[in-house]
Amino acid sequence: MVDIHYFNDKGPNETIEEIKRLAKIWHPNRITVETNSIGNVYFGLLRDSLKDMQIPVAGFTTTNETKDKIISKL
Repeated sequence: MVDIHYFNDKGPNETIEEIKRLAKIWHPNRITVETNSIGNVYFGLLRDSLKDMQIPVAGFTTTNETKDKIISKL
């Protein structure tokens, strides 16, 4: 992990553009996006938007089971 950015004051297109801007700075090997609910929309937009940069976008789904595993490892 290189960096974490939190923002909730942007619309979907602004969010994608901000992530692209950060990707140009950090050159990540992969970007991982939660695909629950609205996250699936961002996952698709980001995957399509980053094709030209050849950055893979991976998705993950959070469930009660995965939350339990994460909490038990803390």
